Amino acid sequence: MTETEVDLSPDNSPATPVDWLSYPYQSRDRFTLENRANKVKDRVIGCGTNNELISLYADGKVSEVEINWIKANLLSDSELSQLAVIEGTRQGNLFCQEQEPEVIDWEDIKEEIDVSMQRLGWSERQGKDYLIKRYGKSSRLHLTDAELIEFNNFLKNK
Repeated sequence: MTETEVDLSPDNSPATPVDWLSYPYQSRDRFTLENRANKVKDRVIGCGTNNELISLYADGKVSEVEINWIKANLLSDSELSQLAVIEGTRQGNLFCQEQEPEVIDWEDIKEEIDVSMQRLGWSERQGKDYLIKRYGKSSRLHLTDAELIEFNNFLKNK
């Protein structure tokens, strides 16, 4: 389908043309953007639980900006409903149902980010530039929990 064609499939009737060049990824090649968007869509829709979706964020396979774009531009109504179900699921510890969920200390994560940035020799400006490029946000204070974990894991593994 070209940029000017309209998708008239049962789930999307009638849809507006997709502007692939608006996809938030570091390429300006329409073919690359379309492939990336469809790959992210498949990964997201392939999740069974919210935990799996968070793992995609943490592993750097998707970003919140990309998911918001595919929600607005690529997903059919039934796929949006399926994603809402995925986002609403919670998986507990199957071995110890009575145990409280692990509490994450966000201050520790922010401290780990500072240590990793120092280890890499990144300035505050370099960190901000990365956040803008990757998440469209200029401060880690504006990141979602999943994005903050993803950013921390990215720095640790670099």
